[in-house]
Amino acid sequence: MSSPQIPEKQWAQVIEKTGGPLQYKQIPVPKPGPDEVLVNVKYTGVCHTDLHALNGDWPLPTKLPLVGGHEGAGVVVGRGELVSEVNVGDHVGIKVCVHSSQSVKI
Repeated sequence: MSSPQIPEKQWAQVIEKTGGPLQYKQIPVPKPGPDEVLVNVKYTGVCHTDLHALNGDWPLPTKLPLVGGHEGAGVVVGRGELVSEVNVGDHVGIKVCVHSSQSVKI
């Protein structure tokens, strides 16, 4: 399957500073690294962890700027050259665990 046309920018709710407000603005679409996939997110939610990041009321520092919604589902639209477990066009789930070898296919 050929890779779909990927835009250079996307719209997102961005946390620019602790305590808000959220900024609805265009941000660059990142290119996937060698061991990463790029997912066109179709569904996501805001969980309480996102609210902690916005409010700054947890013991971990928040890396800003931040786009919340770290759990969701979508379609793979790009992948790095080291990725072999998913293909462009696959439907995938996105978990809160990052930098792990765990994956979920839908």
